[in-house]
Amino acid sequence: MRALGPAHGLNYPGGFIENSDSLAMGAFAAILFAAKAPGLIRRIMESTPVFLSCLMIVLLNLDPIPALVRVAVCYPLIHVFVAALILRLIQVRSDPGTRLLSTPPFVFVGVISYSLYLFQQVAFNRPPTAALPGFPWSILVAFAFATASHFCIERPAAKLRDRFLRRPPPAA
Repeated sequence: MRALGPAHGLNYPGGFIENSDSLAMGAFAAILFAAKAPGLIRRIMESTPVFLSCLMIVLLNLDPIPALVRVAVCYPLIHVFVAALILRLIQVRSDPGTRLLSTPPFVFVGVISYSLYLFQQVAFNRPPTAALPGFPWSILVAFAFATASHFCIERPAAKLRDRFLRRPPPAA
């Protein structure tokens, strides 16, 4: 058996090497957003070429590319442009993508997104002998579990938290 080392990350999808730059870009985008994106950055985010560049970079990744080039060049560029796209969708209210993501179905998915993250493993990683076949039922199962978790566990827990964290008003 071959020992696995740091270079093994090139052949291990989802490994640290592939994910570290996306975490860094997400943190950088959050810092820019918190700083209310200075004028130049905001103008760049509002420009159409940035939006088109984001889509092109994502589409360019669909072609078979050698692993080393994909990990060293494509993934970091994609993560930079995905962060730019997210900043654009947050800041440019007139963007069609922003309007689409602000519709009630997408807002609901955002509300239950953490539960979806948790329960998608249960829904998609089932034994082949499961009562329901895989796709598309797995999506419905994930949404059912996430919705139930949100309304039956998360919201009551948040109310309980708020009740215990209330501080008495300061004495006059």
